[in-house]
Amino acid sequence: MSVKERGKTDLQLQLLALYLLFVVPIFALALLLYSIESERLREDVSAADLSLARAIALETDSLLRLAKEAAIAYAKLPVVVQADTERMPAAFSAGAIARQDVNLLYRLSKDGIMMYHYPSSPGSTVGEDFSFRDYFTEAKATGQHVFSKGRISPTTDRPVVTSVMPIYKNGQFDGVVGVNLELQRLTETVMQISEKRPEREKIDIIIVDSTGQVIAHSNPDKLLTNFSDDSSPVLQAVLNGEEGSLTSESNSETWLYSYTPMPTANWGVIVQHSTRLAFASLKRFQQGLIIALVTFSVGAILFWIFLSNRVINPLAQLTRYGEGIGQQFSGTELIPETIEPLSERPDQIGRLARTLLRTERSIRQRLMELTTLNKTSTVVASSLDTEQVISAILDEVRRLFHVRQCALLITDEVQEELRIHASRGLSQNYLSHLELTETTMQSPAYRAISTGQPVQVSNVASDSNFVSLLPLAKAGGYRSLLVIPLIAPHVPPAALAIYRDDEHVFTEQEVNLATSFANHAAIALEHAMLFSLTDAQLQQRVQFLSALNAVGHTVSKSLDIEDILNNAMDTVLEVMPIDACWICLQRESEDFLRLRAQRGLPPLLVEQMEQQIIYYGRGFIGQVAESGEPLLLEDAHLYRHQWPDDPLLNYEDWQCLAAAPLLAKDDIAGVLGIASRTESTFSETEVELLRAIGDQIAIAVVNARLYRRSREAAVFEERNRMAREIHDTLAQGFTGILIQLQAAERL
Repeated sequence: MSVKERGKTDLQLQLLALYLLFVVPIFALALLLYSIESERLREDVSAADLSLARAIALETDSLLRLAKEAAIAYAKLPVVVQADTERMPAAFSAGAIARQDVNLLYRLSKDGIMMYHYPSSPGSTVGEDFSFRDYFTEAKATGQHVFSKGRISPTTDRPVVTSVMPIYKNGQFDGVVGVNLELQRLTETVMQISEKRPEREKIDIIIVDSTGQVIAHSNPDKLLTNFSDDSSPVLQAVLNGEEGSLTSESNSETWLYSYTPMPTANWGVIVQHSTRLAFASLKRFQQGLIIALVTFSVGAILFWIFLSNRVINPLAQLTRYGEGIGQQFSGTELIPETIEPLSERPDQIGRLARTLLRTERSIRQRLMELTTLNKTSTVVASSLDTEQVISAILDEVRRLFHVRQCALLITDEVQEELRIHASRGLSQNYLSHLELTETTMQSPAYRAISTGQPVQVSNVASDSNFVSLLPLAKAGGYRSLLVIPLIAPHVPPAALAIYRDDEHVFTEQEVNLATSFANHAAIALEHAMLFSLTDAQLQQRVQFLSALNAVGHTVSKSLDIEDILNNAMDTVLEVMPIDACWICLQRESEDFLRLRAQRGLPPLLVEQMEQQIIYYGRGFIGQVAESGEPLLLEDAHLYRHQWPDDPLLNYEDWQCLAAAPLLAKDDIAGVLGIASRTESTFSETEVELLRAIGDQIAIAVVNARLYRRSREAAVFEERNRMAREIHDTLAQGFTGILIQLQAAERL
């Protein structure tokens, strides 16, 4: 058996599927929740770090932009351009005072020789050659403002970056002016930002220049070092002017990098965040989720084990036991699995086991009864002899109930009496019939028949309703009785009576068994009644077909309409229980109907109907012609107010009228009607027969009309042929005479 088929029949698999249907979605929901929260947390951390990087980049870029503007301004200042060493201190000191992040301003000659720097102490590098510096070379080559790489200034001995602007005199390069920015201040700023964050949110803030050198770092030891090679994708992205976040592994640890560029100097700000710290809450959530899922899984497994041991396995054991009982009763040798331990349980399983044990005993007890009922059913199904079947039922009742007397009682509604149809053990002194009077209607048999419920009398002597029937009980020799009504739609009221010689209260099981026998008796009587009804209906159908065949045979003898109608009237009068019949036809050139044939109508009525022009929808016949459906008037005089001018309805003797249209290919050729002076109504079968006869007559009328048309067409064709021959003969004669006359003229 496949898993799919087994799943439909195995409760354990069904419960397991239902159990998994509950458990699996919980796991799936937990994993989905973890995935959603993980992604949300990653996005929040990345967004926070990126916002911090943007803020630092915005502030730093603003400082760089001011330094650039200052260098450009100094490069245009005449004092600086002329390299006036006496006046440059005043100019440079103003800039140094205004910008605390500026620790040195200086002027280099066109050869890169230090001409002046402010402040001039504590150390001095005036006269030294700085032409080897990359910023000097680049500024001289490009003629544009440049930012130098981070370095240790030999003048101040501190880490700086220089904003350099070339100086031109008379269009010729004449050196540069430089503004050294204190990198230590940037480092201190990012260190303060980093230190203010909680321990679990510790980050590294890094500012790199265009060459990838660290300009500022939250860890001052890494100042002016190259950014890690493991983070080259981050460095490349930020120096390309990109902004975003990514993760990368470095030194066996995964880092989250958020970066943003500073366009003024092509620098970048990078926020480096350890994923171990950044996603610590996610890790705790993951651990809690795993613990919850493991706990839930263990609980689910323990619950399933408990459910299997306490419910599913006992149910399977009870199922096998029940199947074993059925196989034993079918003749197969099988010792069913004992369920005695389960029956000792106080819960529903124990009650089910005890019920199954009681059911087994009850089944064994009922098996004998069912065998007897099976024999009775065989007799009922194998014979249509009602007396034989009833006799067999009464014999089995006596044997199974261990009684001496039983009887089948049937109500004769015509004679108004309750008579014994068949009996066993009743004495000759017992009445074979009992008139239905007010006294006898209190008898158990009549009460059972009238109420449709079993009636039992445990002691006829003590039953108040049985006082008047005590002589009858003494004559029959019984002390208690049980009466079961026979209920069937086609059977007259009847009952099965079981008599006992002693006082006895019939149990529910005995009542049910007696009811089964009563049902078998009802089926036997029903079979007999249905057989007689079927035979009567068959005879009626044979008469119907015979009548229809007779009409069809009659109307097919001739193709003359008058002969067809007269023959049809004679046949209809013979095959149907009527006193009169008629046919009204519509001529092909007219739009109304006239009486064409009749049988049995009074002469005065015939005269009136022959003069009558019947239009569609007027009168009884016109109504049938318009509707195209048969019409039955069960009490003809009741319709006189509806059609007061209809001579058919004004005739006093009719009790019932019926008419059917003559239909041929959905065309109405006329109406066929019948009438009766004695019948109160026509049956549905007779109306159906009338309609079928009308269809036969309609076909015959249409055929006759077609035949007449064909004859007329043949006569017309013959006349045309003769006219053509006469015309051809005369034409040939005249032509010959004309030729002879012409020949005579030539002579």
